[in-house]
Amino acid sequence: TMSVTIRTSSNTSSNDILGIFDISSTTKQFAIFMPTDGTIGIRSRQETNLIEYTTDSYNDGVWHHIACVWVSSVLRYIYVDGVLVKTATGTGSFVSGYDTIAIGRENDASIGGYYGGEISDAKIFNKELTATEVKELYSGASVPFKYKGANQTDLVTNGDMSSATNW
Repeated sequence: TMSVTIRTSSNTSSNDILGIFDISSTTKQFAIFMPTDGTIGIRSRQETNLIEYTTDSYNDGVWHHIACVWVSSVLRYIYVDGVLVKTATGTGSFVSGYDTIAIGRENDASIGGYYGGEISDAKIFNKELTATEVKELYSGASVPFKYKGANQTDLVTNGDMSSATNW
């Protein structure tokens, strides 16, 4: 799974937003990109070029959270702002040799495809996120490190933090 928050209002070429690449090849990559029409595309390019697109344009000057989940070599999901907007199927196989992560550009043997908008909060997960996890990632509903606050009634009364025993 890859997720990223983007904003753009002008797009003149196909631009990579976030991806995993093989620096020595032009045929192996997983990437989120925005073509000239402002839709969101995902590339699953191994031996063949498998590209899927959303139907709506997000080239509107508004911040959008994009999450792409590669479930398998033939099943992929695209979420925009926590909502599933595209289920894509194709043929292909996962191959090894990915050695580069790039934000804001294509970074394979033919470096280019620079994204012209703003990018924030880029993340790559080594698991497929569920629809609930993607929605929580977008909304911030689940934060594992959330500060709950301290209990002000427990006091150290017999020394300092390194020598106290009854707190």
